[in-house]
Amino acid sequence: MIADYYIIRGKHLNVAALYRSDGEYRYSGGFSLVAIFSLMVAVLPNLPGFLVTVKFVDPANVPAFFVRLYDYAWFVGFVIAFAAYLILRVFNRK
Repeated sequence: MIADYYIIRGKHLNVAALYRSDGEYRYSGGFSLVAIFSLMVAVLPNLPGFLVTVKFVDPANVPAFFVRLYDYAWFVGFVIAFAAYLILRVFNRK
């Protein structure tokens, strides 16, 4: 949402289009597939560290890099999702 608002739409929000079923914010089945894919890509690098933290996976089976990366999961996820959304939106214009 942040990438779309600040970069793609240039901080302009068409409020009337928010409430139209055929407005510019209408997506496939009501969901932005680009946004969903960006979220999934952003979560993947943090998943191993999360599984170690909740003791679902033995820390010996996960590289230490991914365990430490999870300490910064919010920032890592934000940057990856932001970049992925922008890249995918360029190739998929709506």
